[in-house]
Amino acid sequence: MLTDKDIKKLSSVFATKAEVVTKSEFAEFKSEFAEFKSELFTILDGIAKSIEDLKIEYVAIKVQLDRHDRWIKEIADKTGVKLDDKF
Repeated sequence: MLTDKDIKKLSSVFATKAEVVTKSEFAEFKSEFAEFKSELFTILDGIAKSIEDLKIEYVAIKVQLDRHDRWIKEIADKTGVKLDDKF
């Protein structure tokens, strides 16, 4: 049989009704979390697009740099200028 002392011990361990999250509070949290998740994905999509744009721009810059390098070497060959590769 449980004594009053045992009940008090159990009451201190278990959550009271006031401490238990209700379904409505959980539904509110779920709604707020869904909104947060949506905003987060929107931000991440923007970052991913920026990264993709930078990749494309980097490729274009690399192609242009290679072309300029080739032109400089051709000009040097035709004019008899020796290019020094000390960098």
